[in-house]
Amino acid sequence: EVYLRALIEQLSNDSRYSDSEFIVVSNTMEALPQSLNATGVKWVKGPLNQWETLEKADVVHADAVFLIAPSSSDTDFDSFSMDIIDHLRDRGCKAYIVAEVVHDDNDALLKRR
Repeated sequence: EVYLRALIEQLSNDSRYSDSEFIVVSNTMEALPQSLNATGVKWVKGPLNQWETLEKADVVHADAVFLIAPSSSDTDFDSFSMDIIDHLRDRGCKAYIVAEVVHDDNDALLKRR
C-alpha cells in the first residue's frame, strides 16, 4: 500500500502523467486501500492473466502500464509480465510499459518487448 501510494504520487507529479487516470488492477488485494481512495485511482479487481480483467480496466487504451511484482521473490513474475506485454501488444496497445524485473537476467528480454 505504501509503495503503491508513493508510486502514484510520484507519477502524478510528472508532467507526462499529471492529467492521467490511474487504474490499479490486482487480484491480491481485496479492495483499494482506504488511503488511495482520495487519489482518484480506479480499482479493478481480477487476475492480470485473464483478458476480461484487462478489458475491464481498458488497458489497451492506456498511456502507460506499470507491472509491479507482488513480491520481490516471485520467481514467476518475469514470465508473467512477458506474457501480458505480448498480449497487450498483439491487441494494439501502444502504451509505455514499465515492468518490474525480479531476476536481473530477464531485463534484456523484457526490454525487447
